[in-house]
Amino acid sequence: MKSIVKILILLVALLLISCGGTRRTASPTEGIMKGVDEDYDPVTAILGKDVELDLDDDDTDEEVASYEAPLAPDEDLIGGDMGVFLPTVTLNGKEEKATYTVRTADHTATTVHADVTTGQELTLHPGLYDMEFTSKKVAGSVELRGVEIIRGRRLKRIVKFPVGEITLLTSERGCATAKIKIRRKDSGDWLPGNYSTCKPILLPAGEYVADKGGTEVTGIVVYDGGKRNIVIRAQ
Repeated sequence: MKSIVKILILLVALLLISCGGTRRTASPTEGIMKGVDEDYDPVTAILGKDVELDLDDDDTDEEVASYEAPLAPDEDLIGGDMGVFLPTVTLNGKEEKATYTVRTADHTATTVHADVTTGQELTLHPGLYDMEFTSKKVAGSVELRGVEIIRGRRLKRIVKFPVGEITLLTSERGCATAKIKIRRKDSGDWLPGNYSTCKPILLPAGEYVADKGGTEVTGIVVYDGGKRNIVIRAQ
């Protein structure tokens, strides 16, 4: 706004000079600026050297636009150079304590933190991470990949374990307790923990293979939120 006012004053000054003011009319043969000093400033000539424009204007040439990315529904603004991760775990709709491991989401997969308890804040450097969650109540784990930690923000996540309950029975009429091993169908590693027939087992949703005394049992399907009794037979 100030720049526009100055330009208008300058134009008025030049117009007065070109017209010769109120004293005389310039001859057609005279140059418009004839007799004017090279250092002549028409604005200064009119307003004086020490006059300042007192403009009631909020505009400023020095104003710099800034942009702050909007917060996601699961984020809080906390400030600082670090980020915070706050996860909770639910099993069949109920919040349960669990632990998790944090690794960098790159080719190195470097472990940053291990055995962190859910429900408490974890401070992390900004970046991408992979999180693996485990619970004593559930065999197996749940992974979150590419979790972005943003500088100055708290990221809250509800980690749902898609679990179901199965009970492996040795017969339809009764059940004889026996130790078993369980693994995912697409994995060669047996799940850690002690399992047996006749007792409910919580497992993440998916397909499993069990081993009872050297006899392999296939086709064990666990549904999210489901509860099943399965009679195991030699395959």
